Amino acid sequence: MTIKDIDKNKKIAEFLNSAPRFKVVILSNDSFDVALPHVNVGKVVATYLKGNNLSEIAINSVKDYLSNAISEATISDTDYGKYVCLTNLGILFEKQLDFTPTEFLANISKNTALFLHWQGDIANKKLYLLNEGSRYFIDLENINHITI
Repeated sequence: MTIKDIDKNKKIAEFLNSAPRFKVVILSNDSFDVALPHVNVGKVVATYLKGNNLSEIAINSVKDYLSNAISEATISDTDYGKYVCLTNLGILFEKQLDFTPTEFLANISKNTALFLHWQGDIANKKLYLLNEGSRYFIDLENINHITI
């Protein structure tokens, strides 16, 4: 895997090698390369739900479906080890789907380096869905992370 900048690659490698409990790398628009293999979470979830006619069964099983899609997209890399990159995470905040985004992402990052392409505001160890102050955010207070 490569990020657009050699210095950023070095920072990421140093962070991942420091053996944090959680491994989350936040990629800004400047650092994210669309050629990087990634899971478009919104598209995966919406396609699954639409394909199952938004049934209650599909809504109840969407977490498992997404977890499987993420597992299948996980890559082993000589520099970063096991990692996955996720984009378009807004659907995780849909109340009906009953995700707890912070918990869901923390669980992934325990065993896999998690790269998140984040387009919202980042402030006070929070990833805001839209703008700082939004009621929709991912709290990184207790999650080791680096922003690139």
